[in-house]
Amino acid sequence: MPRPFWILALLAAATAHAQTDPFATASPKFAPDRTFDLLHVSVKLDVNYAGRSYSGTSKNYVTLLRNSTESVMMHVGERISVEKVTVDGRAVQTRRNKEELSIPLKGDRGRKAEIAIEFKSISTEGGGFGGGGGWRWIEPHGYDAHRVGFWTQGEPEDNRNWVPTWDYPNDFATSETITTVPKDWTVVGNGVLTSETTQGDRRTFQWSMKQAHATYLISLVGGPLEVKRATWEGMPLLYVVPKGYGRLIDDSFSDTQDMLSFFSKRVGYRYAWPKYAQNAMHDFGGGMENVSSTTLGMDALTDQREGFRTMSGLNAHELAHQWFGDVVSCRDWGHIWLNESFATFMQGAYFEHSQGENEYERQIAGYMNGYFDEAKRYRRPLATNRYPGPESMFDSHSYPKGASILHTLRRKLGDDAFFRSLAHYLKTNEHQPVQSWNLERAFNDVSGVNVEPFFQQWIYKPGHPVLDVAWTYDPSAKKVKLTVKQTQDTSNGTPIYDIESRVLVVTNGKRTFHSVHLTKLDETFELPVTDTPDAVQLDPDRDFLRELRTTRTPAESWAIALHGLNAVDRQDALAEATKAGINATQLDAFISMMTKDRSLHPVFLNYAGLGAAKVEALRGFYLEELKHPNFARRAEAVKALRQFVGDNGVEQALVALVSEKQAFEVCSLALGSLDATKHRELFAKASGWWSLHGQVSEAALTGLAKANDPQLSAIATQLALSDWVPNVLAGLRRFGAIPATDKTRQALKKALTSRHWEAVSTALDGLASQKDGTLKSEVGALTKGNVPENIKKKATETLAKL
Repeated sequence: MPRPFWILALLAAATAHAQTDPFATASPKFAPDRTFDLLHVSVKLDVNYAGRSYSGTSKNYVTLLRNSTESVMMHVGERISVEKVTVDGRAVQTRRNKEELSIPLKGDRGRKAEIAIEFKSISTEGGGFGGGGGWRWIEPHGYDAHRVGFWTQGEPEDNRNWVPTWDYPNDFATSETITTVPKDWTVVGNGVLTSETTQGDRRTFQWSMKQAHATYLISLVGGPLEVKRATWEGMPLLYVVPKGYGRLIDDSFSDTQDMLSFFSKRVGYRYAWPKYAQNAMHDFGGGMENVSSTTLGMDALTDQREGFRTMSGLNAHELAHQWFGDVVSCRDWGHIWLNESFATFMQGAYFEHSQGENEYERQIAGYMNGYFDEAKRYRRPLATNRYPGPESMFDSHSYPKGASILHTLRRKLGDDAFFRSLAHYLKTNEHQPVQSWNLERAFNDVSGVNVEPFFQQWIYKPGHPVLDVAWTYDPSAKKVKLTVKQTQDTSNGTPIYDIESRVLVVTNGKRTFHSVHLTKLDETFELPVTDTPDAVQLDPDRDFLRELRTTRTPAESWAIALHGLNAVDRQDALAEATKAGINATQLDAFISMMTKDRSLHPVFLNYAGLGAAKVEALRGFYLEELKHPNFARRAEAVKALRQFVGDNGVEQALVALVSEKQAFEVCSLALGSLDATKHRELFAKASGWWSLHGQVSEAALTGLAKANDPQLSAIATQLALSDWVPNVLAGLRRFGAIPATDKTRQALKKALTSRHWEAVSTALDGLASQKDGTLKSEVGALTKGNVPENIKKKATETLAKL
């Protein structure tokens, strides 16, 4: 389902259900019965963009599964009109009940038939994800001449809204699409391009997928697209973006070959499909793992100055789905964790490979925290047949909780057994729908470990361990008494967990480890320790999903910051240790620790609040940090140096960071630390620089506005008249502080008559401040018609001020 990582799919669910449990009263749901085996789907489509319509024929080749069959059922969504149906070439009369089309087909088990359904769209509004349909028209918004086209979205049950077929994941089939579009368009579909022909002003693309897959993975994207081609081990790769965005292709996709190699080797199963396309499309939120042809949100495209491969998380998640979700797909939505948990976990595994252990640890901690937020509202089993509807299963249980549990199982079994089991799972079940027991059996067969207790505890029951941890030291007995209480609410079936773990003891700067086995509500473990510990920490590697509650002294937190094992725990401990300030000895230890932490992906990403205080002894350290290879650490240094901006050396260093080659955030922060009155020309120059989200222009304009610079009006107007929307918005935001002119009216009119609603809203704010009545008709047009309600309301309020 569309998601940047997994968040997008969750926001709507969280809003809809507020503080309620949507699963509490849900009835059991099961995969529907089948009367046939779908073998192949062939879709022929003619796309009329000007009329926002399409028509075509869906041919479904089936084999009957039962004797004495009288009819079969296909899914047809509400946005589709069925014009004619034939069975083996003969027209038949059908019955339609909502989304079910009953087709007469008599025969016994084994009979093969071709069911051809002629159809057309009945709505000029594309649905897309969450919009009631699987087809989305890309509408122009006034700033990009190439912003036209379409995309489809099938998961969970939306492909039926643009192609009549069997639309449930409990049947796999091969597929092909034959799509006719305007001559200057490109269409990308599943499988390989078997034909591309041009006739007059129309072009037809035929894509063919000869390996079986779930039908919700059938997809098409089309429009005036830029395509860069590459290969991986001889297999074609397509990097696809809207025309005009080609400059972002390399920084967004050039690690795809590495991902393909990593996943193929890590899970012991080579990428299965004949090509891989990554299609970044306007208006698409997040990503969708359509087989061999992933669809991605264009807003995720990146530039190297944005950070270290900031699109790699989304790309890795969707590519991992080509194994977990495409080679095998959940048989019903109650087991969607087999798709989403794995893609989320494998994203973290790729970060471990490409960025190191510190990043993997941050990923796992992020997964746990993402799930804990949802667990405050409700807790459900990871695999369940009780759910309100398919969409409700795409929550923080299926994504981050499941990924955390897979991490837990990985640590329990070890890498060798864990990943060999995954290879066996894929090979045994390839191109078939699966349920959780298929995975459980694969782990049992390969690892030799009976994982049934693990699955019963973590997969089939709700909740997670909540551990209250405390310790004392008995110097006479030379023992640490470690008390662990499991305090999770067990009233809804959450178990008392059986977990093997270990304890880190730091004594005089040295680490020792002790094994513990949690099995009870309240347990005390006695650990032999020769001297008073500096720190005692349960599960120092974060090996399992848990909420851990403990109280530490600042001294213990310092010990964990210095000698802990997990990057997230060390970062958190540093924050705890510095709340009460920092003494000279700790300052030296801090500088030494941070100076050694100089990798591209370091342990520490921030200074835990130390940068907010003017500590003279840290000035030299912060200046050195401006050269740190990690963007976040460099940005932290800029923030810290604001305390010393009056120092000439510091000011020169910040000025040097205002560069078109510098990281966007670092450049923007440097501008925010300088006085625009003193550096007027630098700010004026920076205001016109391209940045991915307009952040550099925004920072420069903010500085010029604070300085009441006379150049502000001309610069803001020029940006507002440009075609790069982030810069347009940066310029429009200043219109409330500049006078109305012919050029500001030109920019405001362009924004007000666009369909880019953020630009419209920003323009209304500027116009209300200027109180210029010359654009009343344009504002009035926004109070009626097909305009979002919030814009109508703001337009009405603006009219009253003009």
